[in-house]
Amino acid sequence: MNLYFIILIILGVGSLIDIFSENREFKRNIYIFLLGILVIFFGTRAYIGYDWYNYKPNFEQSKNILELIKGGFVEGGFEKGYQFYCGVVKLFTSNYINFSLINTIIDFTLIYFIFKRYSNYPILSLFIFFGVYGIALEIDMIRNIKSILLFILSVDYIENRKILPFVALNILGFLFHTSSLLYLPMYFLLKIKWNRVFIFVVFIIGNIYYLSNIRLIINGVGMIKDKIPGGIEDKIAGYISIIPKDFPLGFSLFYLERVILFLIVFLIGKRLMEKRYGIIFANSLFLSVFIFLYGAELSVITLRIGILFVYSYWFIIPMFFDIKSAPVVKLVVFILAILISTFRLDNQLNFEGNKKVYLYETVILKHKSVEERMKIVEEASKYKEQGHGKELSLLY
Repeated sequence: MNLYFIILIILGVGSLIDIFSENREFKRNIYIFLLGILVIFFGTRAYIGYDWYNYKPNFEQSKNILELIKGGFVEGGFEKGYQFYCGVVKLFTSNYINFSLINTIIDFTLIYFIFKRYSNYPILSLFIFFGVYGIALEIDMIRNIKSILLFILSVDYIENRKILPFVALNILGFLFHTSSLLYLPMYFLLKIKWNRVFIFVVFIIGNIYYLSNIRLIINGVGMIKDKIPGGIEDKIAGYISIIPKDFPLGFSLFYLERVILFLIVFLIGKRLMEKRYGIIFANSLFLSVFIFLYGAELSVITLRIGILFVYSYWFIIPMFFDIKSAPVVKLVVFILAILISTFRLDNQLNFEGNKKVYLYETVILKHKSVEERMKIVEEASKYKEQGHGKELSLLY
């Protein structure tokens, strides 16, 4: 069996303990043990996924922090926060494999505190994280995950209305990935108790727009892009150029998943709102659904924006257990978590272009060379056209 699914099963067993056991100390130890497994799994990975193809040469060519302070940042390179981060690591090692391990330890240290803070079932949250974009984020999007985790840390400051630490954390996130700018308005938007009729009307119109497949946005942007001033025009043109105008939309498991989650959260919305952070995570889920319904035609662009709010899955599903505590309800919700996580994991790993790219290898054992792995990544690029509309992490 694929090692990724073995890990998912192990996390699933841990989730059952998390859900049904009353022994807090035992659950805490299991949580730490499972985090350790994931640190080893991700931290000792060889050259798997896509983005190491760019991150490895970037890290090897980057300056250590002392050289960076003396010589300045690399113009046209990755964000300055990421350059600074690499510069600090470079003081201790110039080996990319060591960098991956350090990077993984930092990420899962943040995850340890985040899941404990926001979830009464942190192992279940870890299970959903692993299935729903956790692999793509940890293996490929090592800048994105920093900005996402920093935003999640700042959710506490949205809840407690402390704007300065909220802004500070997300400016730091912006220094790792510019997409964090989109998080700044969330201080005001995610804490609002939106009118339920308004939310449902937006949902219904979004369904009509998505299922009608008229693609007004991509066609409209294509018509006006030449009138947009400055370098923005070039960036828009670059993104639009890689998006086919005829990839399939319509009814799919992605669509069904979101409709089901939206309706559950909407129907129990009042009880969720009573919970600490409930408004924020419910609004995050609504926003994630709306981005999909209104922007799916934009493919990779929508994926990159939508992934900023994928954390809503990690926390909103465990919150269902706090609303309904009957064992049968818990079992139904857990089955829902299994279905979503398994579907998303299978979607990412078993796409034809991803099978070889994500084939797991560890540096502890014999593994393919950099050159062999580079060739696999380059060969996989021929499948990227088939990846549109399938919500995949690919090398675009």
